[in-house]
Amino acid sequence: MRRRGNPHHGIAGLRTVILFGIALCWLPAAGVRSRAADQAPPAVPHDRQMDVVYGYKDGMGLLMDVLTPRTRPNGAGVVVIASGALISSPTNLRSPNWQEKRPVLAALLGRGYVLFVAKHGSQPRYTLPDIDQDMPRAVRFIRHHASRFGIDPRRIGVTGGSSGGQLALHLATSAPGPNTEAPDELDRESSRVQAVAAYFPATDLVNFGAPGTLIEEHLKLGAPFDFKDWNNERRVFTKIDDPRKRRAIFVDCSPITHVSRDDPPTLLLHGDQDPTVPIQQSRVFLRRMQDTGAVCRLIEFPGKWHGWDSPAEGELEAITGWFDRWLLAN
Repeated sequence: MRRRGNPHHGIAGLRTVILFGIALCWLPAAGVRSRAADQAPPAVPHDRQMDVVYGYKDGMGLLMDVLTPRTRPNGAGVVVIASGALISSPTNLRSPNWQEKRPVLAALLGRGYVLFVAKHGSQPRYTLPDIDQDMPRAVRFIRHHASRFGIDPRRIGVTGGSSGGQLALHLATSAPGPNTEAPDELDRESSRVQAVAAYFPATDLVNFGAPGTLIEEHLKLGAPFDFKDWNNERRVFTKIDDPRKRRAIFVDCSPITHVSRDDPPTLLLHGDQDPTVPIQQSRVFLRRMQDTGAVCRLIEFPGKWHGWDSPAEGELEAITGWFDRWLLAN
């Protein structure tokens, strides 16, 4: 069943902000160092629309950058969730040499995909369920304005790494369909995507690394797990200390909870030595997807940690091939 998160609950996490924040801009490879200039492919010519407002939160704009290839656009779009440690920077992918640093995204741009670099409300001001509501809004905005961006509204994918991967999977498994009676015309659009590629995502926050282990036991971080509920009588937020309620929040924020047969085809990429988000998270998600009959593939990278320096063998082909297969083939 597809459902919305409770806007007053939240989770996010990593053992250290530094480790999980390696993917702050995300993108494969997270925490990358620039490749040598003589190894970098030619930059893909493209146009950039900066700070496109796709919605509002507490009176503040929710922003995305739109990157459009100048030659041979293929009519499909990929939402790039710019996130690490559930923090989204407005400067993500704006450095002059971003294509050298983010070769996977450069490869997608080169294949003709329009990239929508979506930023979300960041922790500690917002917690994960609050942020979860941003990505469906982004997809609805893109779909509603598809002709403006030169894409087919039926051909939208999503990708992200670390917390961006978690958000991508939560979007894929729980995003609401169209609300035909909504007063806001954007809410009448579906927020479903047609393909997913997620790097080292957290997927099961109540069995994190081992059965029965909450993510907060593995990753010691205070504010993102400081759950609060709204007290309507007092008109204040109050802390949630009840272990059962806290566990329920972790369950609801776990992408694995919402897996169903009609989820979009999903590609997982994970290093088998990741100390921050154990590869067990991708493995259990793969099994759940397979058990329900949904399409899912996991590529494990031997010896890789939470991100790697340059594309692994076959990585670029796997990502571009996945989106080509599920967004362009039909």
